[in-house]
Order: sequence, then structure tokens, then C-alpha cells
Amino acid sequence: MAYDGIFFKSLVKELRDNLLERRIEKINQHSDKIISITFSRLKNTRLQISIASEAPFLAFTNNKLPNPEQAPMFCMLLRKHLNGGVVKDIRQLQTDRIILFEFIALNEMKDAEKKYLIAEIMGRHSNLILVDGKMNILDSLKHVNPLMSKRPMGPGYVYAVPFADKLNIEHINKDFIHKVKEYDGIINNYIFKEISGFSKQISTEVLYRAGLDHSKACQDLSDAEFDKIYQKLTEIKDEIETNTKAHIYQNKKGKIEISNIALNHLLNCGYEDVDISDEYQNENDFIYSSLVFDFFDKKGKNDILLQKISSLNQVITQVIDKENKRIKNLNKDIKNAKKLEKYKLYGELCMANFHIMEKGMTKVKVLNYYDNTEVEIPLKYDKTPSENAEHFFKRYQKMKKTLVYADEQIQIAKDKIEHLESVISSLEQVEEIEDFNAIRAELVSENIVKEKTQNGKRKKADKKLPPREFTSPNGFTVKVGRNNLQNDELTLKSSSKNHIWLHTKIIPSSHVILCAKFEEVEDEDILFAAAICAKYSKAKHSENVPIDLTEVKHVSKPKGAKPGKVIYVDYKTVYVNPYNIN
Repeated sequence: MAYDGIFFKSLVKELRDNLLERRIEKINQHSDKIISITFSRLKNTRLQISIASEAPFLAFTNNKLPNPEQAPMFCMLLRKHLNGGVVKDIRQLQTDRIILFEFIALNEMKDAEKKYLIAEIMGRHSNLILVDGKMNILDSLKHVNPLMSKRPMGPGYVYAVPFADKLNIEHINKDFIHKVKEYDGIINNYIFKEISGFSKQISTEVLYRAGLDHSKACQDLSDAEFDKIYQKLTEIKDEIETNTKAHIYQNKKGKIEISNIALNHLLNCGYEDVDISDEYQNENDFIYSSLVFDFFDKKGKNDILLQKISSLNQVITQVIDKENKRIKNLNKDIKNAKKLEKYKLYGELCMANFHIMEKGMTKVKVLNYYDNTEVEIPLKYDKTPSENAEHFFKRYQKMKKTLVYADEQIQIAKDKIEHLESVISSLEQVEEIEDFNAIRAELVSENIVKEKTQNGKRKKADKKLPPREFTSPNGFTVKVGRNNLQNDELTLKSSSKNHIWLHTKIIPSSHVILCAKFEEVEDEDILFAAAICAKYSKAKHSENVPIDLTEVKHVSKPKGAKPGKVIYVDYKTVYVNPYNIN
């Protein structure tokens, strides 16, 4: 996202058009990183400022966030100095991502005073600072001591704008552009580093419009090429000043770029210019704010979802590792238990040779009447001959039981691992928080993760999303289960017995239903549904994925099987590449 100083120019204009001469009515602090300010005559719209490193932004929004029971100290200070204050000016500092709000507010003596609220929206260095008319810092949302930075932030310090030895685009002339020849590096880096407010996207756009390779060395540029760069910089300067249209670009992977100028070079990089007239132009005066808020809101939700998926994946992986270790230990028990025939033989030979054995012996040599060889049997010196024989028979019975138990437990562990691998496959397909919550609920029911409670009470169940749906080439519905519980519901309860059921061979995948009978569909419908099945499987990045298909009536669930586990008969197999959703 080209969320740079150039974009902030348009954002500041939008703020000025909507906030000048408006009065602050309410200030809320929702967390240690988010503040919202409500202004007069703006109905339910408020200005939200976030200094979170993963989502720093400043934008108008209708979004309501919960407030803490007691307002934090910084919020109380803002209310004391700014409540009822009137916005007199809003300006951008140094063409950077720094916005200064100037207020006239009454102090405790009812005298009008000038106060400034400065929002620095600069990644992990973002901050919100309240200063007086002489630029003395009254407080900041994030304190920075002198040991952390050359620009300390907190009560008692004087506010200083970050030093940036860069040129404002408004002051660019041909003398500047010809200094590029002295730079030992590529032209794209020079423009990005030397012009204040420029991001890599903007500098790349300048060179694209000039018809130049952005990776070309500065010292290899001709005078004619320098003139082209200057011409396009001037063109972009004018576009920034006069443009009122926001641009949003999206590629096939869903990555989004937003800008206040046209980024034509993105159209050659797999991006499309998205028409936002219906979605954003009806936002009236808040187009740029809406773009910014939606971008970071979606990004924030996506980051939280990815974090939840990663944490749950880690728990599942730990359980799988534990079960694999358990299988390894059980196999060791089986290996030892396979000596059971030796103990049975020792017991039988002891019973046949009581006459040469006596208590106190530690071993005895006897004839093995099965093969006429001599066998040395270790004895317990404190046991009688009959007790030694009984000891060997007990060892034999114990090992016999161990073999049966270990075999059963190994199968249980393997079934559990197979089930958890199918859960991991479902997690890889998660698109919304409801998908994730359904998968977590499945693991709660299996006692793999603990159920979350609120004040000792069970958390209210989230709404369930329906199966994913696609339409085959000839108009038949294709349904895809989102998780193992929904797979069971889709296959065993809600689908017609004569409809077509699909699943990857051996590999974990979603259950897929092609809602039609075999005699109703063409090969292209079956191959389409099979490609969808491959897409929502562990083999989604593979080729020639084997997909089994049969009628739903030939699919059944073994008694006591884990969610999503079924068996099927009377099937055939097709080989397809995973479907490309884009």
C-alpha cells in the first residue's frame, strides 16, 4: 500500500474540508494504541487514530470500539485540554506522514489557548503527541526516553519535527534532477530516498511514465532521460494538487494497493484497477478515510485470524508429535513382548525338571525336548522351582496382553494423527473467523483444546457458515465442507443419496458434493467438481491429484470414527489439477 506522504496530502485535504471550525464533543481511548475523537455536526462519524505498529492509521469511521470502564490518563488529559476546542488548522509537516491539528480551547481560567495534537503515522515509530502553544510536550500516547531515540517523547520535552534532508516535490527543478548523476546507485532508489513523501510505488510510477527501467544506474542515464524524469515528476506534482479521485488496485492473490494518483505500472504487474464508484463514492467526503480504514481493518482482522490459525496449528502439531512418540514407545514394547514364547518355553522346561532344581539356584541347564538342544534358564534364587515356573508363565501372559494392548493403542494413535492432519488441512482453507471457530469447536469436542469461557460461563456459540458453493460448467451446484463436522453433516445428513460424492484418495480433503446424479452430468462437471476437491485438500499445490467419486449412498461412517472419517465403496478415480479460484 502506497500509504506515504503523497497520499497524506489528499488525506489532509479531506480532513481540512470536514473538520475546520468544528468543535470537539467527545474523546475516547479504546486501548493503549487507539484514540477516537467525535466532532460537532458529524453525526455518528468520528476520527480514529491508531499508532499500532501493525496497523497505524488516521481516518474517519463509523466503527464503534468498546471503551474501558475507566478512561486512561492520556485520554483524561486530552479531555482536559481539548474538549470543546475548535479546529483552526490542519496541516502536513514536511510532506511526511505527520499531521498537526491546531485547536483553540479554553483553559481552567476560561482563557482561550492554542493547543496542538500531532499524529505521527510512521509504522512502529507512530505516536500521538499533545503540545502547548510553545510546542512543549504535555504528554504522548507512547513515551520515548532519550536512551531509546534522539527524539524523546513525554512531558517536559520540546516537540521537534523529525529531521529529513529531503526535497519537497513542490521545490523540484532541473538543477535537482541533474544531481542524480553524482549518485552511485539505481535511479529508483535515488528518487525514493531524496524526495520527501515518496514511496517505492510512487518512484516506480515516475520511471514507468518516463519509459525508463527503474533498476537503471543513475550514471548511465542520458540528458534526454533526465529531462523525461523531470517532466514526469512535474506531471505527478500537478496530479497530486488537482486529483480528487482515489485509486485501488488488486491482484489475483488479493493483495491491495491504494493511492491518490494513478499507479499505471501496477497494471503490468498482475493488478487490476478496481472500480470503487459504487462502494466508496457514496461515502461523500470521506473517500480516502474509507479506503484507509477498510484496508487496515481487513488487514487487522486477517492478521488476528492468521495468528489464531498459527497458534492452533502449533497445538495440533504438538499433539501429533506426542502421538508419534507414543507409537514409537509402543513399538518398543511390542519388540520386547515378542520374546514371550521364550518365557513360555522356560516355564514348561522348569515344570519338566523340578527334580534337578532347588531353591537358591540362579540358573539351570536342561534339555529342550522340542529340538534336543541344551538350554540355560536364569532362575530367581529366592524362589522354589514351582515359583520360578509360575514366574515365567506370568511374564508370558503379561507380554501377550501387552501385544494386544499395544496394537490397539497404535491404531488409536494413528487414527488420531489422521484426524488431526485433516484438521490441519481444514485450517489451511480458513477464510473467515467463523471457519476457524468451527474447527476449534471440533477440537474442543475431542478434548484436544480447552473450551473458552466468559466469567465462568460457556462462550456463546458462533454462527455457522454454510458449505462453500460453486457452479459447474452446466449449472450444477458443487458444495464443499468447511471442516470435519460440516463434512459429516454434508455427506451423511443433508445430501441426496443419489448425488455424487468426491474426496481425494488417501490424502485429507474436504468432502465435496456435486448436486446431481451421474446420468445428469457431463464429464466437464465431474472434472470441475474434482478440481474443486483437489483445491480444498492437502494436495492443493500438487498436480494430477487422484480424486475418488461415488454416489452418496455408498459412503458410510464406521462406528466410533472421528469427525470427517468415512469409508466408501463402488467408486472410480479421476486425476485432476487443483482448481484456480482466481
